[in-house]
Amino acid sequence: MPAIELLPLALSEPSAPPLIARLWSAAMGPGLSITARGAAHYTLPTDGVWREGRLALVGGEPAGFVMAEIEKTAEEGPSGLITALAVDPRFQRRGAGSALLGWAETWLAASQVHHVHLGGGERYFIPGLPAVEGNLAFFDKRGFHPTWEPTWDMGRSLKNYGSPQISRRPDADVHPLRLAEVSEFYALLAQDFGFWERSYRTFITEGGRLSDLIVLRTPQGMKGMCWTTLEDSYNPIEHFFPNGMAHPWGHLGSIGIAADSRGLGLAGVMIDYALRRLQSLGVDGCIIDWTELLDFYAKFGFKPYRQYLFWGKEI
Repeated sequence: MPAIELLPLALSEPSAPPLIARLWSAAMGPGLSITARGAAHYTLPTDGVWREGRLALVGGEPAGFVMAEIEKTAEEGPSGLITALAVDPRFQRRGAGSALLGWAETWLAASQVHHVHLGGGERYFIPGLPAVEGNLAFFDKRGFHPTWEPTWDMGRSLKNYGSPQISRRPDADVHPLRLAEVSEFYALLAQDFGFWERSYRTFITEGGRLSDLIVLRTPQGMKGMCWTTLEDSYNPIEHFFPNGMAHPWGHLGSIGIAADSRGLGLAGVMIDYALRRLQSLGVDGCIIDWTELLDFYAKFGFKPYRQYLFWGKEI
């Protein structure tokens, strides 16, 4: 059997994104394939995140890669993730996957990480572990187990979207984020959505289009927001894997209402506006990602599209 060699994955090299995209797409199949643009975006440096990767060579040929990252917060300590692990099917069952996973666990443990999750991260490749039997067997054998409830992507065509019966709120003004509102937007995030704040700030700081961000105002101020993504958005639309849907693609999420304004019907008003806006921009296949609220989004015609599992282990 050819020897397996692990090399540092030079993420800053121009050759890295095409190689990562090729290996990932070969391993994951058409439904979860990515482009070099997507791979480049997912591997951009991120403040507060330590990220490392390894490339596996089998007989001198690129066979797979792994990426791991550590996010350290004062409240929780180091948090470890294996954000991507992919082996070209031509080289599977030869030990490359085990070698890559072993390296990632060793690297994380050396950084005082005690628990590792599969998937996720600040610029995540994929939310969690796709519910595919072969994946489950591989990770189960190596000590991983479910840690949270599964989550879903939901999808639908917007060609024939019509507003559902929802509580109308004439006092709610929903519109794309304006430059003059950015400071208030950040304040809303800091107050009720700290877990999303860095992602939104990064998007705006790196030049993301403000009109991709939808906000809701009432007479009491800014009370809601949601993120939309189009095929020409700064964040690659492929991040949400709408590969089996009709172009043009669109995406909706994350979605949030301020804690003091929940249960008043505002979320439905904002989502309906965002979907009608995407429809007006020509979107057909639309994804709402990473949700457990299947019944809620079914009211807007969305159906389960893909399931992800959250698995982890102590190291």
